[in-house]
Amino acid sequence: MSGALTGMAAILNKSRHVEPDIERERTIPEITAKPKRAVVMKPAAPPAVKRTAKSKDPDYEPVKVYVRTETRRKAARRWEDQGGRDLSDLVENLLRKYVGA
Repeated sequence: MSGALTGMAAILNKSRHVEPDIERERTIPEITAKPKRAVVMKPAAPPAVKRTAKSKDPDYEPVKVYVRTETRRKAARRWEDQGGRDLSDLVENLLRKYVGA
């Protein structure tokens, strides 16, 4: 091998073997603490609207009507299946439609 090639081979061999940088190793802090868990915040629920009982609400009055038992049962069952709360809501809706309100 010629002198120039031997010199290049020495440089390549030297560059492959890198001495650790002792100063650099001292300045890198060791991470020993565990990362904190993320806190997931849920959006606040809207304040619950307190529903006044119809018996206490001055806008409502008790009304007594006569309907067939079977008709009332079927209507109440169907109304509840559709998400209605109670039969008086159904009667209120039907009366409002009837009077055009």
